[in-house]
Amino acid sequence: MVLGYTVNHLFQHPVEKVVNAHRKSYDESKDIIEVKQVEHEHDVQGLEYVKWIITSFNPMPNIVKKMGGMDHPNIQTEEEMWVDEPSRRHWFRQQNISFIDNMILQKNSTFVPDSHNPDWTCFEQAGAVDMSNLGFVGKALELLYKNVMENDVRKQIAMIEGILNKKL
Repeated sequence: MVLGYTVNHLFQHPVEKVVNAHRKSYDESKDIIEVKQVEHEHDVQGLEYVKWIITSFNPMPNIVKKMGGMDHPNIQTEEEMWVDEPSRRHWFRQQNISFIDNMILQKNSTFVPDSHNPDWTCFEQAGAVDMSNLGFVGKALELLYKNVMENDVRKQIAMIEGILNKKL
């Protein structure tokens, strides 16, 4: 079974500032150890593509780490970003690289100008978790981790708002 969630938020700041604050939120996160850029390209149509590898502490409870074969202190995640500058649209896709045989954690995020006020930003994140390879225990863990992912995105929104409000 795959469980998903969607979170929407309206930032009262322009897209470019919100995306910059999103990237800076990684520097302020206590869970992230390293963010390493591994690709950066521009195509002929003006799309920009950037790919990072993010290393963070493994948030799984110890019992889950041992049961699921995920007993490593760190998790690596791949994050990709596409930017369409003329339309001011930013798309992010994030998926775990570590423990891919036992779990799949995905997040797709968009940052776009609000249709009513282009100086504001509509943010949407849809995420999914799949731990079906772990059997019955995996189903319970999916529910737990779906809630963790929803809480994490809400914390990140608050962190982005905090970064944006510091700069005003």
